Amino acid sequence: MTWHANAEVDLQKVRITNSNQSIELEEIHNALSNFSRSEDKVNIIYEERRREMLESVERRFILCDSDIVERDNLNRALFFENDVGKSKIDVVADKLNSLGGNIDVIKIYSMLEGKSDVVRILDKYVNIDLVINCADYPSVDKTSEIIGEACMEYNIPHVISGGYNLHLSLIGPTIIPNKTACYKCIDMELTSKMPDDFKFVKKLYRKNRNIGNVAPLAGISASFSINEAVRILSDNNKLTPQMTNKRGEFNFLTSQVSYTHYEKNKNCSWCSNKYMPEHTKA
Repeated sequence: MTWHANAEVDLQKVRITNSNQSIELEEIHNALSNFSRSEDKVNIIYEERRREMLESVERRFILCDSDIVERDNLNRALFFENDVGKSKIDVVADKLNSLGGNIDVIKIYSMLEGKSDVVRILDKYVNIDLVINCADYPSVDKTSEIIGEACMEYNIPHVISGGYNLHLSLIGPTIIPNKTACYKCIDMELTSKMPDDFKFVKKLYRKNRNIGNVAPLAGISASFSINEAVRILSDNNKLTPQMTNKRGEFNFLTSQVSYTHYEKNKNCSWCSNKYMPEHTKA
């Protein structure tokens, strides 16, 4: 096995620095990358060192849901038979904690019924880097609207983690406040392009509506969202989000992704210069 002296020195510096102050993820990543390339196809020691370094990094997840796992969730989420009847966020929290490392999981057992519910969380837990919306009650459109408006006010990047309908899966969009089209911009464009015959059609609310989906679509949609999350949190100009100003639709029958592109709207009430967030007003 061949060792690279400089790689070992980099790792030692990370250890020493970490004992006194917080370490940037990029420093840890670079040190580990150099170390892994110095190994002669032996990954056991690399994996041990990787876990050792990452255990020092604080990672915080805030989970918000009041729902429990039901049998019809098993084909569209990372739940198993023995999870049925348990709180969804309890199950997810256990899976996160099983990864090891310094993981802080905050659990909020409530539904997001309005923007004020989101604002309450953003006010209480500061320094939130990213919000991912996976909520579909009462609808993906409604939850995306209330989460999107709150995140725009607090300048927090957010990902709309799509949805699915039988053989179709919606992917994105990713929204970077004041840099990309926001949810309101997209909604305005969709409304303007709606056929006249549809403008007076009202969507019926059905309490027990539960449209099925092809199971792999949930995994595909989740993979796109995770990919976007990694790109945003990396904060690297060479690794930018790919679902900004657009959203995609994956068709299971054809294995094709079709994209629809959107632009920032200069008259948008959320992201135009006329807009002033409520919490910044005197």
